[in-house]
Amino acid sequence: MAERPHVSDILKQVVPPLTVWAIEALLKRPKIQKAVDKIDRRARKNVAKNRTMMVAGVAAIAAGIGLIATASSSKK
Repeated sequence: MAERPHVSDILKQVVPPLTVWAIEALLKRPKIQKAVDKIDRRARKNVAKNRTMMVAGVAAIAAGIGLIATASSSKK
């Protein structure tokens, strides 16, 4: 007889897609969409003025993701 899955296993499968759906629904609201568009316009203007800082920020994010991936990999 097959074992029944634990509630925690089921939650681990259900929560991520549900979270993505909730965030997407929130971002589609007109008032929030206007605010995001305003932020996007400011960000594009700032990137045009500060390309070096943008590249440094992207590199820092990439390095952080690499460190997180290294730390979370299994130790053999």
